[in-house]
Amino acid sequence: MAEHIDELITLCERETDRCFEVVYSLPVHLEDSKEVVLCCLFHRLLTTYKGVCSLLRLRLPNEARVLSRTLLEIVFRIRAINISDEALQRYITDDKIFQKKALKGLLNLPEDWPS
Repeated sequence: MAEHIDELITLCERETDRCFEVVYSLPVHLEDSKEVVLCCLFHRLLTTYKGVCSLLRLRLPNEARVLSRTLLEIVFRIRAINISDEALQRYITDDKIFQKKALKGLLNLPEDWPS
């Protein structure tokens, strides 16, 4: 099995690239917030999966395991948002809170911080 790992990873990466093609070909209706969020999350899912494949190719299984947990969390989030509009609103609200905290952190950088 070990001798076929690189082959399997290459196959997974190729299939992921095909999934990217599908995602990029989908029409997204910008007025439908659920559709926009799910499309973005699916893109994040694919990039995370590709990261897992890259880490495995580099023989970094522990790092790949950590990223796999992120992958699983994205899957759960996609499922919840697809089922429930309340989960979608919670996700959007949480993101707005995160954006405000990030902006506040940027505004409070020391004056001597490099631009």
